Amino acid sequence: DVYKDNVLVSSWSDSSPYIANGDYISLRTGNAYVTYRNINILQTRNALPRTISADINTQNAFLLFSIVGDSNNNLSLIDTLLVLLDTTQTGYLMNSIHDIKVYPNPVRDNLSIEFSEYLSDNLKVKVFDLDGRCIFHETINSPIKKYVLKTEYIPHGTYVLVLINKNKVIPVKFVKIDTH
Repeated sequence: DVYKDNVLVSSWSDSSPYIANGDYISLRTGNAYVTYRNINILQTRNALPRTISADINTQNAFLLFSIVGDSNNNLSLIDTLLVLLDTTQTGYLMNSIHDIKVYPNPVRDNLSIEFSEYLSDNLKVKVFDLDGRCIFHETINSPIKKYVLKTEYIPHGTYVLVLINKNKVIPVKFVKIDTH
């Protein structure tokens, strides 16, 4: 199924998905609302990081869902992955372990993000819930080395913080807990 703004816009099934090393990969364009020119996801099933690359025609953000089915036609969600791209320039994911520090996680009121170097102006800060909805966005127009995201008004749950600066995209998953 293809959804745009949480509305179903197209659906299809694949009678013969591409199978590689036991993984099922099926991408069809058909009459889908969004046409993907190229998408490549390299992912291991252990704790190693994921590599994502894509060239997208019309969208700059989408969710990928890893879903598995059994012989009784039961479906299970394995993982949800938010992919954000700036189509005006080539973007890459920064190594968040060495380039930024995010704390505390889980967070109650203020999530601090410290950068190893000053980020130039026009830093975009976005927070997405796991349904892919952007619940917060801000653009910072001055160089910064630390940013504090106020989370007291965000409901408890799991979120993805996305920082976009020039050709760098930094996704960080965080958990918001109740303040009491």
